[in-house]
Amino acid sequence: MSSEEVTRLIEAEVAGDWDRQNAHGCTIRRCLTEPHKLAFTDPLNHDTVDLWLVLEEDSETRNGYKVVYDEINESFGLTITDAHERPVFLGLYGGFLDAYEAM
Repeated sequence: MSSEEVTRLIEAEVAGDWDRQNAHGCTIRRCLTEPHKLAFTDPLNHDTVDLWLVLEEDSETRNGYKVVYDEINESFGLTITDAHERPVFLGLYGGFLDAYEAM
């Protein structure tokens, strides 16, 4: 899977509603990032999972929630940075907007 393919999945679901805002005050247009793969810790089994990072609640400080895409499960989910500044995978939520609204 490529960055462009992940972007197309998001574009299809957003359907032009780029200024949509969630409960955290994050708009898709402002918080979306170029999809890129990162390793996250899965706290359930302590494994590392490679996921596509697609949106950050705060791209300046890198704090807060992040929306990720799991290409194996074909689902979007959430991660957050723990107290030791390690990215932790929280779980899958289904579609991009499902994960975005779950922040």
